[in-house]
Amino acid sequence: MSPCPNHAKRLGSALLVLALLSAQGCTNQCKGPQCVDEWPRTRLLAFSIGDLGKVNPVRDNQSALLEGANDEGADWTISYLDSTVWIGQPEVGRVVTRTLDDSAALDTWTGPDSFGDGLGHVARQDGTTDLWVSAPDAERETGALYRFAVTAGGAEASDATLKIVGDHTADRFGARWTVCPDLTGDGEPDLLVAAPWYNPSTWTDTGGDTGVTVGPAALAGAVYLIRSEATDAENSGNISARSVSTMWWGEQKGEQAGASLLCDADHTGDGVADIVIGAPLFDSSNDLRDAGRIYILSGATLPASGPLSQAADVRIDGERYEGWLGSSSVALDLDPSDGEAAYDLAIGAAGDNQGSGRVYLYQGQELARGGTPKPGNVFSYRSSNAGHFGSWVTAGDVDGDNRSDLIIGGPDVLSGTDGYDAGGAWIFLASSQGGWGLTNASNTADHRIIGTRAFQQIGRAPYCTDLDADGADELLLTARAAETEDATAP
Repeated sequence: MSPCPNHAKRLGSALLVLALLSAQGCTNQCKGPQCVDEWPRTRLLAFSIGDLGKVNPVRDNQSALLEGANDEGADWTISYLDSTVWIGQPEVGRVVTRTLDDSAALDTWTGPDSFGDGLGHVARQDGTTDLWVSAPDAERETGALYRFAVTAGGAEASDATLKIVGDHTADRFGARWTVCPDLTGDGEPDLLVAAPWYNPSTWTDTGGDTGVTVGPAALAGAVYLIRSEATDAENSGNISARSVSTMWWGEQKGEQAGASLLCDADHTGDGVADIVIGAPLFDSSNDLRDAGRIYILSGATLPASGPLSQAADVRIDGERYEGWLGSSSVALDLDPSDGEAAYDLAIGAAGDNQGSGRVYLYQGQELARGGTPKPGNVFSYRSSNAGHFGSWVTAGDVDGDNRSDLIIGGPDVLSGTDGYDAGGAWIFLASSQGGWGLTNASNTADHRIIGTRAFQQIGRAPYCTDLDADGADELLLTARAAETEDATAP
């Protein structure tokens, strides 16, 4: 799609447009940060370790695992189950399934604004599997989480067997959520759901002249551990999140607790999965605005509802101005043979170094020791541009050695002079851990997957899964693309 006629329509003067285009050298490609809408479609790419070199440029004409249609939006969320790709399409309020050998949509679930922003599956002890879909913009951004039976044909949001709703307008309940192993003792998985814009209309001030606030401040964020007994098959209809959960909240205005979440691994060495909550806009001191904070709550001794500052067993404060520690997080087992019970923890700080971004890796033994842990390794993107390296992190065994490899995404990374948000993904193999130093530049990654033109946004929401059952994960990445002649979804 050529942007030049669009500019002409907006300016309403052909002569002025011609002068501008001549001065700027415009041909048939939009240049500048205003041009993101020129790439409204998604291509899903799959990368196998055997096909990767050191540096891997992403071209628009390279083969894609799946091609999105024009009406399927650009911000996909990916999951994989039973040889089927599950795709959340929040821009159009939809979840669809597709097989790998046929790009035609199989089943479709539809809902309100942002429906499909997050999706996941919960396998229950009775052999059934539930589909959960979030829509953080539903009901004036109160946010909601929907449960469906996994049946052929899909369904509408109104057919959900259970709907869990946030507490207040603009909370954005469900903006982040994840499935936890059993933390409540009934043998079934639990849900951890964040409302990072949690914005109560009132809270209790019991401090008198001291003005101490015991409830959450505006936009402090809140996280709900939703008990599995509240989401079993016997419960249906609409329920309030607060009524079926233990809830912890931030206390500092605007800290956005819950911007990142984890609950799938033991980081404290007690044999029980822990809860890790990121608050990237936490002010660690008057001079360190938006430095960020990580809260770790021991799954073995989960407290009652209350402020995170009191509930957390471990707190890690960012040490850099506007560093945004807690932008992302992932658990890793870098060396399963080391006998350590505690998993390693990678934390993104996407605002660090004036927006270039860093990722901090904390070893499991350091976390289990208690106190204030220090990172063992730091990964950084060296650039004068705000690429936000570390705004996404994930882990997968991409080389099949039964160890967790670290994948870091930076979808805002610049390519060349006009490649706004070309993005990139960096793979650091666990097998190379012996060569890691305290600080590691992004160009030391074992493999780099780099966008080559504006708004590809490589590195957004990376996802690892073993597509071909060979024991090694493929890395799935989305890339924004231009419109096609086929304007509708299959």
